Amino acid sequence: MIEGITSEERTSNIAFLKTQAESWLAVLLNVFGSVNRDSKGMVSDVISLWASIADQSVSISKTVSHCLMFIFINTGNYHHLSESHRPV
Repeated sequence: MIEGITSEERTSNIAFLKTQAESWLAVLLNVFGSVNRDSKGMVSDVISLWASIADQSVSISKTVSHCLMFIFINTGNYHHLSESHRPV
């Protein structure tokens, strides 16, 4: 538990972030396409986090997350993926 934040505040904050997820995902996908190779890993990590927060109605979130993972795997650029997303 984060000190100073109640369970109700956490729930409220997550609910608010869900309302923002679709917009942020669109922005971050544009950023992903324009940043240099060395920065794509950081941007993809942020995209994955927003996708995990997104409401189920934002169906693109899961698709985008999976697409990014497959792009990195298919191009052999594993170093762009965070440890938790690398293939075994």
